[in-house]
Amino acid sequence: MTELVSLSPPVGAIVFIGLGLLFCFKGRSFFALMLACAGFFVFFHFCGIILSRITENPTLLRFGPIVAGVAGALLSGFLFKAYLFFAGAVFGWFLLMTWLPEAALLFRILVALGMGMLLFLFSKPLIIVATALIGGRMTGLGITGVFFYFNCYLSVFVITGLSILMSIMGIIKQAGYKKKNRKTCQ
Repeated sequence: MTELVSLSPPVGAIVFIGLGLLFCFKGRSFFALMLACAGFFVFFHFCGIILSRITENPTLLRFGPIVAGVAGALLSGFLFKAYLFFAGAVFGWFLLMTWLPEAALLFRILVALGMGMLLFLFSKPLIIVATALIGGRMTGLGITGVFFYFNCYLSVFVITGLSILMSIMGIIKQAGYKKKNRKTCQ
């Protein structure tokens, strides 16, 4: 990824910085849109590949991927929530298998369902952390690209430190932590 940003003119690095800042500080707000776009492109792409192998109908080849893409965009939110639930359930199952291997089957199922529900219910903090980490890293790499364009090389430690700092700031901003207004006695 660093090579792509470093080899492009500064415009690419600046766009990378802009997108990184957007993800870092407003990622949760745009997450549904990002998820819908990803769903559209994945369904569009794979439907095009599958249809090109099973039919030669030009109308179907032209409009099939578009219809599948729209369906993917609409389904992406549901699929994401279902994924969170099942990932939490699998995590809970294996966690219990590790800690209490002799636990009864019913107890394993209940713990798995409970962990799935917890991950499902607490997806907001997960999205905040994930988008802030991605955005912080993108911003750090974009800044590296700008410095590289001017023949200034940043060490890996500086890039990583900058990425971590941006990620922490993004988490704080997205989570809505603010200083409390303290009233002073007059």
